[in-house]
Amino acid sequence: LQAEELGIGTCMLGWFNEKAVAKLLKVPHPKRIPLLITMGYSPDGYRQRKKIRKPIETILKFNAYSE
Repeated sequence: LQAEELGIGTCMLGWFNEKAVAKLLKVPHPKRIPLLITMGYSPDGYRQRKKIRKPIETILKFNAYSE
């Protein structure tokens, strides 16, 4: 949320060359990189897509299973 407030965009990546990234970041062998989160500023004039979100009432449940 803070990144968004500062105008910084983020993107979570789960499909990447893990060996190359581990080598670049000098991550020791037994450690794994499950995902990357990229951050950056959009170029001038970039039009961000409209985000469509479900109402919170349809996805949030308390103490019960619901379909």
